[in-house]
Amino acid sequence: MPEKNSSPSNTHLRYKLALALMLILLVFTRFLGNHYDSNLHLHPDERWLMMLNNRLHFFDRLDPNFFAYGSLPLYILKATTQGGEFLFQVRLDNYDGALSVGRVLVSLLDITTAIFVFLIVKKISQKKLMPYFALLFYTLMFFPIQNSNFFIVDNFLNFFLTLSIFILIAYLIKPSFAKVILLTVTMSAMLATKVSALVLILPMLMIIYAKQVEEFWPNKRRLWKQITLITQIFILLGLGSFFVFIPYGLLHWSEFVRQVGAQMEMNQNAYIFPYTLQYVGTTAYLYYLKNIFWWGAGPIIASLSLGGLFVMGHKFQLLWQKKASVRHILVDPLLAMTLIYLIYFLVIGRSAVKFMRYLLPIYPFLAILASFSLDYFLSHSKQLNWRWKRLIIMLLLLLSAIWTSAFLKMYFQPQTRVQATRWILNHIPSGSTLAVEHWDDRLPIRGSARYRFVTLPLYELPDDAKKWQLIDGRLNQADYIIIASKRLFVPLMRLNNCQKYRKCYLKTAQYYQRLFKGQLNFKKVATFDYQPILDFGVVRIKLNDNQADESFTVYDHPQVLIFKKINNK
Repeated sequence: MPEKNSSPSNTHLRYKLALALMLILLVFTRFLGNHYDSNLHLHPDERWLMMLNNRLHFFDRLDPNFFAYGSLPLYILKATTQGGEFLFQVRLDNYDGALSVGRVLVSLLDITTAIFVFLIVKKISQKKLMPYFALLFYTLMFFPIQNSNFFIVDNFLNFFLTLSIFILIAYLIKPSFAKVILLTVTMSAMLATKVSALVLILPMLMIIYAKQVEEFWPNKRRLWKQITLITQIFILLGLGSFFVFIPYGLLHWSEFVRQVGAQMEMNQNAYIFPYTLQYVGTTAYLYYLKNIFWWGAGPIIASLSLGGLFVMGHKFQLLWQKKASVRHILVDPLLAMTLIYLIYFLVIGRSAVKFMRYLLPIYPFLAILASFSLDYFLSHSKQLNWRWKRLIIMLLLLLSAIWTSAFLKMYFQPQTRVQATRWILNHIPSGSTLAVEHWDDRLPIRGSARYRFVTLPLYELPDDAKKWQLIDGRLNQADYIIIASKRLFVPLMRLNNCQKYRKCYLKTAQYYQRLFKGQLNFKKVATFDYQPILDFGVVRIKLNDNQADESFTVYDHPQVLIFKKINNK
């Protein structure tokens, strides 16, 4: 907050300097962990997208034959890698090269998303500090940082939604057909990235029509002409853009519908796939909110975001008390944006499967809410002078930075599976038999030819004596058990009540309990884990993020456990 005796030129210079420093911090955080895992393809979604990228080639092979995700992110990656090879004569368009290029792309996307967060607040608020607050809050939230290190489609959806919100707000402030055209293209891009974006497109259309009603309500004839023209733009340009972005989704319509339907079924039933069993019994909305509070945004920014939601509610109440019509509320830029994000949260938040990345697109809104909350507090704290207010701002930002830095520190050490691989190669003799769990990555990542492997099919049902006769036979062959993450043992230990759950793993839960208590003939000999530590100088507080959603830890800092046989029977 500038001092009252600062000259306008000095104040303007300070704002420019502050923005430059924030952008440097933004770039640093988004690229910090790009190659943290030694480019070993440890994120399964990212790994699959790299495989799909290898299927494509401009302009003779453009059918990915996969529509659970949209094709647009794949086409952008392929155009970048193939074009980069042509321009720079460097091998990029391959499994490993595309990974590096893809991660750079998503980091740049998230940097651009943050800039649009700044520009959105600049458009909807006259307060000079608020855009800077919003930018800094988004920069300091760890979950966008973490996901900017993986080429996944949620990063693209986050970018296209933020861009669409920016264009929509510009349209509400000053309508034009050019903005309608731009918005139609960005909405098509969202839909061609992830079909779940459909829940965002419907309220956006409603808001655009509401603005036309507000503008031309007295002139019904003009209103009808405007709405007809806008509808034609949506239908013709929207379908045309969608076809360009995901042509084979329309050309292979039945397969597109089948795969999208399978994804929708998964989000209604957590029992369908083994890797979604972790969400059985989780509470809609609250599960997401808990993970956002502790791990995604952090307690400081999350609390401010909640306060910002109350500010939005207060603004809505004021308009309602003035007996504003629904269309007037819909065309208020701030409330229109809030409505879109709330609808997205209400629809996605109730799904049975709750990967944290599904709500990545609301993090820009959380940063915006936090900026409004902080501004509201500063504006209504008349008893505090500017020095106290500045101290409060600095304290909140410092605490937020300390929280995020606890997670960022992991990028300065080897990934836990890389550490485990080194340990295995150095401590487990060649020729040993390693028992690994199915549906998880096999360790060691490198040098696996030195060992024999047996796979433990722990997800298999029924969880009966026949299954365990097979598993016990394989355990008898094994010299070591390698657990590469908590992907299996966390949900399977919980699903031990056959009266409560449709899929029950009573014997598997008992196996894990005995293994972890040292009651089997295997002893734990190594653990590789990263626990974030809050560092306040003399005080250090460890954060146990093993309680977080599995997808928060398993991609970049999974807990790896290694057990050695101690009694050969």
